[in-house]
Amino acid sequence: MPVFIYLDIPDDEVVKRALGRRVCSECGMNVSLHFTPDVKVCPKCSGELVKRNDDDEETVLKRIEEYYIDAKPAIDYLKEKGLLIEVSGIGGVDEIFENIVKKIENHD
Repeated sequence: MPVFIYLDIPDDEVVKRALGRRVCSECGMNVSLHFTPDVKVCPKCSGELVKRNDDDEETVLKRIEEYYIDAKPAIDYLKEKGLLIEVSGIGGVDEIFENIVKKIENHD
Protein backbone atom coordinates (compact mmCIF):
# COMPACT_ATOMS: atom_id res chain seq x y z
CA MET A 1 0.00 0.00 0.00
CA PRO A 2 1.42 3.44 -0.89
CA VAL A 3 2.26 5.96 1.80
CA PHE A 4 2.90 9.67 1.67
CA ILE A 5 5.61 11.63 3.47
CA TYR A 6 4.53 14.85 5.14
CA LEU A 7 7.26 17.21 6.34
CA ASP A 8 5.82 19.17 9.24
CA ILE A 9 7.38 22.63 9.19
CA PRO A 10 6.03 25.60 11.17
CA ASP A 11 4.83 28.51 9.04
CA ASP A 12 7.51 30.89 10.33
CA GLU A 13 10.19 28.39 9.32
CA VAL A 14 8.66 28.08 5.85
CA VAL A 15 8.84 31.86 5.47
CA LYS A 16 12.45 31.97 6.67
CA ARG A 17 13.50 29.22 4.26
CA ALA A 18 11.67 30.70 1.28
CA LEU A 19 13.24 34.10 1.88
CA GLY A 20 16.65 32.40 1.90
CA ARG A 21 16.14 30.62 -1.39
CA ARG A 22 18.34 31.60 -4.32
CA VAL A 23 18.34 30.45 -7.93
CA CYS A 24 21.33 30.19 -10.22
CA SER A 25 21.02 32.71 -13.04
CA GLU A 26 22.87 30.32 -15.36
CA CYS A 27 21.57 26.78 -14.78
CA GLY A 28 18.46 27.38 -12.64
CA MET A 29 19.63 25.28 -9.67
CA ASN A 30 17.91 26.16 -6.37
CA VAL A 31 20.16 26.86 -3.39
CA SER A 32 19.05 27.35 0.19
CA LEU A 33 20.98 29.91 2.19
CA HIS A 34 19.16 28.45 5.20
CA PHE A 35 20.97 25.12 4.85
CA THR A 36 24.15 26.37 3.12
CA PRO A 37 24.70 29.95 4.32
CA ASP A 38 28.31 30.19 3.10
CA VAL A 39 27.50 29.50 -0.56
CA LYS A 40 28.31 32.55 -2.68
CA VAL A 41 27.95 31.08 -6.19
CA CYS A 42 26.13 28.13 -7.71
CA PRO A 43 27.76 24.88 -6.59
CA LYS A 44 26.93 23.30 -9.95
CA CYS A 45 28.17 25.87 -12.47
CA SER A 46 29.53 28.83 -10.43
CA GLY A 47 26.80 31.08 -11.79
CA GLU A 48 25.42 34.05 -9.90
CA LEU A 49 22.81 33.26 -7.25
CA VAL A 50 19.78 35.54 -7.42
CA LYS A 51 16.60 35.92 -5.41
CA ARG A 52 13.42 34.97 -7.24
CA ASN A 53 11.02 37.85 -7.83
CA ASP A 54 8.21 36.00 -6.08
CA ASP A 55 10.21 35.08 -2.97
CA ASP A 56 9.03 37.99 -0.88
CA GLU A 57 7.26 37.65 2.47
CA GLU A 58 3.84 38.69 1.18
CA THR A 59 3.87 36.08 -1.60
CA VAL A 60 5.16 33.35 0.71
CA LEU A 61 2.41 34.08 3.26
CA LYS A 62 -0.17 33.90 0.44
CA ARG A 63 1.23 30.49 -0.60
CA ILE A 64 0.89 29.26 2.98
CA GLU A 65 -2.71 30.48 3.09
CA GLU A 66 -3.45 28.64 -0.17
CA TYR A 67 -1.82 25.51 1.27
CA TYR A 68 -4.28 25.48 4.18
CA ILE A 69 -7.19 25.86 1.78
CA ASP A 70 -6.08 23.41 -0.93
CA ALA A 71 -3.69 20.81 0.49
CA LYS A 72 -4.53 20.50 4.17
CA PRO A 73 -7.84 18.64 3.61
CA ALA A 74 -6.03 16.02 1.51
CA ILE A 75 -3.33 15.66 4.16
CA ASP A 76 -5.97 15.21 6.85
CA TYR A 77 -7.68 12.55 4.72
CA LEU A 78 -4.43 10.62 4.18
CA LYS A 79 -3.68 10.82 7.89
CA GLU A 80 -7.14 9.48 8.76
CA LYS A 81 -6.61 6.55 6.36
CA GLY A 82 -3.19 5.70 7.85
CA LEU A 83 -1.40 6.56 4.61
CA LEU A 84 0.57 9.50 5.95
CA ILE A 85 4.00 9.42 7.52
CA GLU A 86 4.62 12.66 9.41
CA VAL A 87 8.21 13.78 9.88
CA SER A 88 9.50 16.96 11.47
CA GLY A 89 11.08 19.19 8.85
CA ILE A 90 13.17 20.96 11.46
CA GLY A 91 16.89 20.21 11.57
CA GLY A 92 19.64 19.63 9.08
CA VAL A 93 19.15 17.89 5.76
CA ASP A 94 20.88 14.69 6.92
CA GLU A 95 18.90 14.60 10.18
CA ILE A 96 15.58 15.06 8.37
CA PHE A 97 16.50 12.36 5.84
CA GLU A 98 17.42 9.92 8.63
CA ASN A 99 14.10 10.60 10.34
CA ILE A 100 12.23 9.93 7.09
CA VAL A 101 14.03 6.60 6.63
CA LYS A 102 13.29 5.56 10.24
CA LYS A 103 9.61 6.47 9.95
CA ILE A 104 9.27 4.51 6.68
CA GLU A 105 10.99 1.48 8.19
CA ASN A 106 8.70 1.58 11.24
CA HIS A 107 5.47 2.24 9.30
CA ASP A 108 2.84 -0.46 9.64
